[in-house]
Amino acid sequence: MSPSGIASTFLSKILFTFPTVAYAAITYGLLLAWFAVISSAASYFMLNPPYSVNSSSLGLFMISALIGAILGAIVGATLNDQSILWLARRNGSIFEPEMRLWMGLPGSRVATAGVLTFGLGLLRTLPWVVLAVRYAIFGFGFSVTGDIALTYLTDCYPEILGDVLVWVVFIRNGLSVLIMSIYTPWISSFGIQNTFICAAIISLAMTIMPIGLLIWGKRARERTAPKYRDLLFGNLFSEV
Repeated sequence: MSPSGIASTFLSKILFTFPTVAYAAITYGLLLAWFAVISSAASYFMLNPPYSVNSSSLGLFMISALIGAILGAIVGATLNDQSILWLARRNGSIFEPEMRLWMGLPGSRVATAGVLTFGLGLLRTLPWVVLAVRYAIFGFGFSVTGDIALTYLTDCYPEILGDVLVWVVFIRNGLSVLIMSIYTPWISSFGIQNTFICAAIISLAMTIMPIGLLIWGKRARERTAPKYRDLLFGNLFSEV
């Protein structure tokens, strides 16, 4: 994208009116923020008693999230494809982007459960193996939920994907930086338990948004169709 294209994208507020863009950006922002929160909490508490692990062991511990993410990508992709085929057959063999969101519901719940149970596990100083499993659960939910959000965005606005991803990355990074900037005073003031309970409550937004889009997503796409066409033709003319 040229500098002028980037400037016009940021100057235009049109993409803020696309619920799909907001859903993808907020979902990815929260996922990255909780990943950073869990990693920071693990780095601090597990290097001190009663765990007292060294940096190498801590690095190996972090692999559990990667294992969960890989399993989430495999299982999530398989179940997502099967569910879409089943839903499309029930819809007269017509595919609609909102069909992908059904897998986002359990995925976001798994990610939220991973955040909450990991924090409570740290509070109760559970064995590191239990914490690793809970971290892997979060990684599983991260992979499934993030993939659904971006795939849904791609299905809705494939021709202007570059423009919408600019906003997704911008909002995602801003949201994750905001949460991490208040993490230290947050955990110092409220403690581990209340901090992770608050994080889980905020994370429920990832569950609520797909429900709203399942109900009103198609109508939202219809309302934003004129703006979508304007942005699409503007991009096409700028390339000529």
